[in-house]
Amino acid sequence: MKTRRFLHVTLLAGAVALVLPFPANAAEGGPSEGQPEGQAHRDAGRQGEYINDTIINARVTTALANVNGIEPADIKVETRDGLVHITGFVASQSANEEAMIAVRQIDGVRDVKNEMVVRPRK
Repeated sequence: MKTRRFLHVTLLAGAVALVLPFPANAAEGGPSEGQPEGQAHRDAGRQGEYINDTIINARVTTALANVNGIEPADIKVETRDGLVHITGFVASQSANEEAMIAVRQIDGVRDVKNEMVVRPRK
């Protein structure tokens, strides 16, 4: 069951990373057609941040899927500028603590706002 969830989360993260827009000439540092000089650089930086947040979000989601006592469907993860906000339900306080340890070890995570609530499974 955990392996299947891990596979789904990993595939979803990869799909998200592939569909994000990337300007054709951002690697060259030149402006896109119709953009003023310097605009491409600023936009590329914003997109770089967005991609980083997306990757962080995917890594956090994957890490949480591998914690016993957490069902990925019960958790919502949002990442903005490396700040991770987690809401939802976990089965135990130990699962909550294990999740925080796992999330804080992920590269790019600057801080974590944990709003997960312990709700034992029936």
